[in-house]
Amino acid sequence: MKKILALLLTLSLAIGIFCACGNDTEDGSSASTGEMSGEKATKENILGVWTGTDGNAIATYIFEEGGKGYLVSYGSTRNYLDLTWKLKDDKLKLKLYASGSSVTNIDYEVSVPENGLYLSYEGKPLLYEAGPYKKAPGADYSDGEIPAEAVGTWLAEGENYKTQMTLNADGTGTYYEQNYSTVLKDCDIKWCAKDKKLHFSFRSHDVELETIYYDFQFSGGNLQLIEMSTYIAEFKRIDGEGEGEEKDEDKDEKPAEEPSSEAEKPTDYPTNGGDDNVVGTWHSIDYYWELEADGTGRYVSGDNVYDAFWGVKEGELYLIYEKDGEAVVGCYSYIADNGKLYLTTESGEDFTLTKQ
Repeated sequence: MKKILALLLTLSLAIGIFCACGNDTEDGSSASTGEMSGEKATKENILGVWTGTDGNAIATYIFEEGGKGYLVSYGSTRNYLDLTWKLKDDKLKLKLYASGSSVTNIDYEVSVPENGLYLSYEGKPLLYEAGPYKKAPGADYSDGEIPAEAVGTWLAEGENYKTQMTLNADGTGTYYEQNYSTVLKDCDIKWCAKDKKLHFSFRSHDVELETIYYDFQFSGGNLQLIEMSTYIAEFKRIDGEGEGEEKDEDKDEKPAEEPSSEAEKPTDYPTNGGDDNVVGTWHSIDYYWELEADGTGRYVSGDNVYDAFWGVKEGELYLIYEKDGEAVVGCYSYIADNGKLYLTTESGEDFTLTKQ
């Protein structure tokens, strides 16, 4: 229940309940509202970290390349949501996600004055200043230690999950976590051992999103993370310094992988639209398709956001997006009817998307 209330608070900040108070905030800055001014927003000048307040509530937007980012709110606790963003028709269009599912959509009027970002919702503009919240509470690792045997790159994986982390000797690192096809975390971290636990601070642009800590132990050269004395994730070292390492000569002896049957050049397929009934934003619990009339669009799966192209040929719908430098092509039999898009894959799997 507390988590749900925290998410609702974050969303209330996002959808523009900031009022034009003009009061001083606790970090000494003032809430600045007024008429929109500044340069037109572009994919370049909107990138970065922006913090706004109405004199009471405080929120930080982080806009990253590729249309991804975060919304962080500061109240009695810090809370964050993943988001995707794009600029269209002079508006900043946001989708906010909780637990991999879409929560809400927001359209902001936007402009970029010097060292700031104006966002306006329902005619109420608010100036977000460049940079993070100056007094954001963060994990204090000043008395933490860096265990030498934990330094390195570690991997835990199974049939439907993968977690990889790099722990540097200076207390920095990276963390990647994937469950099925959904990327749950892909960010920088700060870490240390403190109070007999490994502490992790997950960060983006040096803004702390959340902190997690685990009991830990080493067993047979592996690193075990223990949560609530019951769950154990076992990580194997993959940086070439421990058991199970993969030597360079072993890698060279492996046969080259055959290219995926789904990976082809996009130019081999229709990418210019072709059916107005398909144009629009379609969604299910797991996916979002944003299909424009000119054949451009976006494909969203969990936290993964891809620029996409689509087209219709001989009654089949093609959706193409680039992943890891290769084009992934989906071909579907389809029916668009009464706000539903009924799709059948080449392997015979049926699924339905709903028009937003």
